[in-house]
Amino acid sequence: MLAKEQFVDKDASQKQQRQTDQLSDENERLRMRLNEANRHNEELLAENERLRRSSSDHSDKFDDAQDDLERAKKELSKVLLQNEELARKLQEYKSVCENYKLELAKYKQR
Repeated sequence: MLAKEQFVDKDASQKQQRQTDQLSDENERLRMRLNEANRHNEELLAENERLRRSSSDHSDKFDDAQDDLERAKKELSKVLLQNEELARKLQEYKSVCENYKLELAKYKQR
């Protein structure tokens, strides 16, 4: 009877050891998956940060380009106004010159 109890105890002990080994193996697999997931998460966070900085840089460059465009528009508007003023003055000078030519022609005919 004692031998039977020892055999049953040994069999139960072996079953428990197999279950413990299986749980340990499963635990190791889960630990490795968790580590891999953590590494992947860190990579994604680093990529996210890189993209955020890149986006910020592009946004700053876009803002600078917008400012340059606004300055160019103002300068163009200023130059167009100057051009119109010069064209008006040129027309006045042409008119005055034409009048002088007519007056000179009158004096020459006398």
